[in-house]
Amino acid sequence: MFEKDKMAAELNKFLSQQNVKSKSDMEKALQLFMTQYNAKIAAPGAKDAEPEDVYDYLELAGKATNSKDRQKCLRQALKLDPDNLDAARMLIKEKYTTLPAVLEKMEELRQKADAKMEEDGTFEEDTGHFWGVSETRPYMRLIYEIMQIYIALGSMRRAAAIGERILELNRNDNMGARSDLLCIYALLEEKTKAEKVMKRFKGTTEGYVLLPLCVLYYKLGDLKKAQDTLERIADVNPDTEKVMAAMDAEGPWRNLEKLLAHPSPYGIRANSAEELADVIYNNHYLFGDIPTFYGWALDILAKSKRKKK
Repeated sequence: MFEKDKMAAELNKFLSQQNVKSKSDMEKALQLFMTQYNAKIAAPGAKDAEPEDVYDYLELAGKATNSKDRQKCLRQALKLDPDNLDAARMLIKEKYTTLPAVLEKMEELRQKADAKMEEDGTFEEDTGHFWGVSETRPYMRLIYEIMQIYIALGSMRRAAAIGERILELNRNDNMGARSDLLCIYALLEEKTKAEKVMKRFKGTTEGYVLLPLCVLYYKLGDLKKAQDTLERIADVNPDTEKVMAAMDAEGPWRNLEKLLAHPSPYGIRANSAEELADVIYNNHYLFGDIPTFYGWALDILAKSKRKKK
């Protein structure tokens, strides 16, 4: 999980030691770094080497099979870097067992991080591309987790505020927070805000973004826009009808679990049954409270199929 962060940190250190004056110099430096880095991680015994930095301890914590060992690794990481947000965030989850307690501690951690970044000018300098800067990725992971906790607690407007902040800090939304945000907007029937997000990501075809928008229009009674959005999904995802049928049948959540039972080693495929099943399954608070939607969707898809014939 932290291998890319480790590589980025080592790359930044390497580049700071190089005399880079041109694009050609940069290309040569990057090539040299990757050659040395790949040789290092491929060296005999590299995988079994003793941990040497924060990232190694974070990886070990992620692989630990019990809380005691995880906490030990995380505390060691914090010894090396007391300000490491990933280690602090993960340690909070190990030490506190209730969501309100975890949330309280994470919000305290966020406030400290905010103060530090305000002081050193990080917000002023990096707002808009926080995910592209390795040093600010831990902060993005922290606030995204806070957002998920607010959702779990039913504090949807607080969760939405975090989601809006995520999109502000990282315009490309590499974390996919727009899907979470659109699900919240659909629940709260916030059409204007939802369409503002969609305007920003104009032309998107991802089902995990379009499906909550479709539900929003359906809930508001704008069936023309709901149909248009559903057909946009179906145009690129041949499994749309399959997923709607799974939700319209008996035991819908078990049906989704079956669709998600054999994930690809490369993650969820775009425009697949897994993509739609995943967004529905992980946002039960929205998709579990619209039983008539799935029958309506199947009817629309059947009519659309007959028209195409």
